[in-house]
Amino acid sequence: MDDEFFNTGLDLNGDGKIDLIEKAFETDDFEHTLDESDGFDNTSSTAKRKTNRGITCLILIIAFGVLLVLINKLPDIIIGVENRIAYTKAEKMITGGDYSNALDELQKILGEYKDSDGLNALCRAHEYESEGDCKMACVCLYDVTFRYQNAEQMREINNFKSRMEQCFYEEVDRETEEERKAEKESVETKAENSGSGNRGYYYNSSKSNSDDDPYNASDYSHPDDFYYDHYDDFWDYEEAEEYYEEHN
Repeated sequence: MDDEFFNTGLDLNGDGKIDLIEKAFETDDFEHTLDESDGFDNTSSTAKRKTNRGITCLILIIAFGVLLVLINKLPDIIIGVENRIAYTKAEKMITGGDYSNALDELQKILGEYKDSDGLNALCRAHEYESEGDCKMACVCLYDVTFRYQNAEQMREINNFKSRMEQCFYEEVDRETEEERKAEKESVETKAENSGSGNRGYYYNSSKSNSDDDPYNASDYSHPDDFYYDHYDDFWDYEEAEEYYEEHN
């Protein structure tokens, strides 16, 4: 019985346990097990290398895609930076009253950028003001809006617009007065020349003033004479002539 256990490589201990360690080391099965273990380690390393290569490829693809996007966006990025630089310089020049150079900077801006169009109009209006042409200054600022100016900047802009509008109305009134004076002088010249001409000045004061003709247009024989006497009562010669025709 003991020889059988010894021949099979088994050792029966006194506590009834069987020691298989020595036998296991001496068998071919153990060597086969080691070979299989080495194969498992090699397979695991190969899988890890494949996984790492896949991750690396994915990162490269993503990086290449980002690079393409940046290349496509690069012109817009450059334009945006240049616009911001020119706009900032122009604002500082406007604050300092250097409108001519501010216009040069604003001309560098491509497309619409913040209040670039409004600031361009503002600079041109200031240049017209320096030339004494407040009418064109008002034309430049007509229907111009600002969205990116702070409270102090808007206050300056609104004060300038109000000043130009007041100047514009005064200029219109002055031009209108000059036109009326020119018309009056023309009528006076005609009246003075009428003595040697074909028509004489005629005013019939015997006709009474009526409610429908407060200026007594029916008392005059010609609209020039009527306008000459009522120059201050009508806007211009055409209006006086129209009134005259209605009452004669």
